[in-house]
Amino acid sequence: VVQNISDRKTAEEALQKSETRFRQLAETIEEVVWSADPVIGKTLYISPAYERVWGRSCVSLYEQPQSFVDSIHPDDRARVVAGLFEHREGLPFDHEYRIIRPDGTVRWVWDRGFPVRDTLTGALTHYVGVALDITDRRQAEEALRVSESAIRELHEITSSKTARFDQQIRQL
Repeated sequence: VVQNISDRKTAEEALQKSETRFRQLAETIEEVVWSADPVIGKTLYISPAYERVWGRSCVSLYEQPQSFVDSIHPDDRARVVAGLFEHREGLPFDHEYRIIRPDGTVRWVWDRGFPVRDTLTGALTHYVGVALDITDRRQAEEALRVSESAIRELHEITSSKTARFDQQIRQL
């Protein structure tokens, strides 16, 4: 019996090319690309950028998915974890929170997740997402807030002194 498998071979080659393009993209961009099963809490894929941002190995996340939650800053953890439970219902999410790296440094991340559903049943199969290190942006925003506050304070002080000076001049 001879069977023509050229269609299957063509499909396999196309799949392999598609996977290669995805990996090239995911492994070269600055953002952390991830995929996870929210029901069983399993990491399906994490890009190498995770190691640079979180300071932890990708292997450690695959082996201990809970380490993701453990890395979240204690002041942000309850909010983010509460959001994780909401995501089991299949809604997209968008969170900014701090993480603590193993060396003790604190980084801000902007994490967005999108539900992926079975095309036939509509059932949630997994999430895909992107996390970006926004520490520099948050520090710039804070510096701007401090600077604006100092300018307002300086303006209030100088306005007050100018008003008193004007009043003294008028009295002369």
